[in-house]
Amino acid sequence: MYGTIRSGMATAMHELAVISNNIANAGSTAFQRSNVSFSDLYGSASAESVQRLSTGLGSAVEATKRSLS
Repeated sequence: MYGTIRSGMATAMHELAVISNNIANAGSTAFQRSNVSFSDLYGSASAESVQRLSTGLGSAVEATKRSLS
C-alpha cells in the first residue's frame, strides 16, 4: 500500500517539476514546452489482460518529451 502511494507521489512531484519549468521558462527565446507521460504499474499482468477497475501497484513516469510545435 505504501509503495503505491509513494510511486504516485513521485510521479506527481515529477509532473509539478515539469509544469513549473514550463511556466518559469515560457517567456524565454526558443522555449519548447515539455510534456510528461505516465504508465500504470501492474504485477505480472500484461496491459491487455488487466481489468478496467483492477487495482495496480502504482504509477511511473514513462517519458518526458519536448513539444516541437
